[in-house]
Amino acid sequence: MKDQNMKMTRWASPSLGKRQNPKKMSRLRFNRKIYPIGAVKKALLAYAHLIDLKLQLGADYVEVYATNKTAGKTPILLDEFANYVLGMAIK
Repeated sequence: MKDQNMKMTRWASPSLGKRQNPKKMSRLRFNRKIYPIGAVKKALLAYAHLIDLKLQLGADYVEVYATNKTAGKTPILLDEFANYVLGMAIK
């Protein structure tokens, strides 16, 4: 169920403005009580040259979606992205 308070923010590339099939996108969720939004945004900027990502802000979670453009590398990049967010969160 989608949070009614969520708003979309585009990052990284112009292709993010296009509609994507949600089944072909990977998602990470970060609890806002644990991960500051600034940590997620810094990670988005750091990974912008590697993978197309978009950010969705909710009341309790920050969700990051990866498009299917980087098909074979997406799972590995998302794992590394999550580790980077964690590193930014504990600094």
